[in-house]
Amino acid sequence: MCMMDRIKYMQAHDGIFIIRNALSTNKVLFLLRTAPCYSTNITQQYDEIMRQATKLIANVDFTIAAWKQASLPLRWGGLGIRSSAQLAPSAFIAFAAAAMNKIQAILPNDLSSQTLIYQETAINYWKNLQVDTATVEFDHTITRQRRWDDAICQNIYDSLLDQADTITERARLLAAKAPHTGDWLRALPITAIALKLSNEETRIAIGLRVGAVLTATHTCRCKSIVETNGHHGLSCRMGRERCNRHRSLNDVLMKAFNAADIPTTLEPHGLCPSDERRPDGITTIPWSQGKCLA
Repeated sequence: MCMMDRIKYMQAHDGIFIIRNALSTNKVLFLLRTAPCYSTNITQQYDEIMRQATKLIANVDFTIAAWKQASLPLRWGGLGIRSSAQLAPSAFIAFAAAAMNKIQAILPNDLSSQTLIYQETAINYWKNLQVDTATVEFDHTITRQRRWDDAICQNIYDSLLDQADTITERARLLAAKAPHTGDWLRALPITAIALKLSNEETRIAIGLRVGAVLTATHTCRCKSIVETNGHHGLSCRMGRERCNRHRSLNDVLMKAFNAADIPTTLEPHGLCPSDERRPDGITTIPWSQGKCLA
């Protein structure tokens, strides 16, 4: 709670980076590996504190489905703010499997058998968190935590896909799981090299990734209905942000051509005399077969 009182004064991008990399399960992973925390409700209480802190710093109201996705690793389309309740059995099973030989060598038989009981209990709890155990080759001697954890993440991700009631929601989930779509969450928020997002940019990026409510339903100045997911702003022809992104992309392409000694011009007029359309840019010298590239 002390953390929540202080983190609210930070910039959103800084706060999310700290929660992901310094707090969350990183703070309690050693306890999850060495103690049967999966059998207590302390993990749920800790997860609720993390949810409230993320909600406060990002200014995003997470629904149940949105927080389920946010609790997944980046490779599964989440924010990487892991749920300790979900991770606890996987961490304990993997650590117990790796340390079992040493435990049996150090402890008497009666104490080492008690440790085996805890491991079996953790495996049963792990089974209850997923429907299909075929997602991992079941073997209690597997020492890689990710192997156990991916089975649970696979089940959660599949359930989110099954619950998606529109094509847009399915497309969002599939896009969030695509490689490199979450790399911005790994980047250090350094302003000097343009890696730090503003509070509003962070809110929109998180909301779009997990499908949270970004705005109230209203009518755009282009006369279109803006839904709560905020997708209209990404394609509205009258949106200032879209024009800025458009110009930035054109500038990047123009600089690349100039670096290759290919002169170009932006938005030339008169190339399409039959209508008002014009390309974003065109090379002033032939690109291929005597024709310019537009």
